[in-house]
Amino acid sequence: MDILRHKKIILKDEHKGRSFSPDSAWEILRACPNWDASDLIPILTVKFEGTSGGNAEPFGEDKRPRPPGARVAKKMKSESSSGTAGSQTSVFTETMSNELRLKRESAQEKVWTVIKFEELRFLATKTDGLLREDLEIIEMQKEQIRAKYRCH
Repeated sequence: MDILRHKKIILKDEHKGRSFSPDSAWEILRACPNWDASDLIPILTVKFEGTSGGNAEPFGEDKRPRPPGARVAKKMKSESSSGTAGSQTSVFTETMSNELRLKRESAQEKVWTVIKFEELRFLATKTDGLLREDLEIIEMQKEQIRAKYRCH
């Protein structure tokens, strides 16, 4: 039986005797998956087991792959992009750890600069008028500072 004739008969039965006449519409629709049944079976002889109200698929299980639903597609998209998101996260983490390391080094360098400045200022301290015990302590500290900068 010709598929077009078969579909016209089905539509005539479903729509109380009104037939489907626009053949130009059929030329467009016949390539659509909803109209492209692989095997035709007589509908009158089909028994739908385990269903009430005829909710079963009359042509059997569709062997064509179906597109995923909206939720499944969204989940698949997020899972597939998680690889790039993971690599983006690792790049971001690496960049941030480098920036943090540079900030720490910069802060430590500032601290050492302040310490160096204070030590040099201490070396320039005048010792006139100090007690002998205080002079000895200051001279010992000055010698430690000088020794520190001779090594470096």
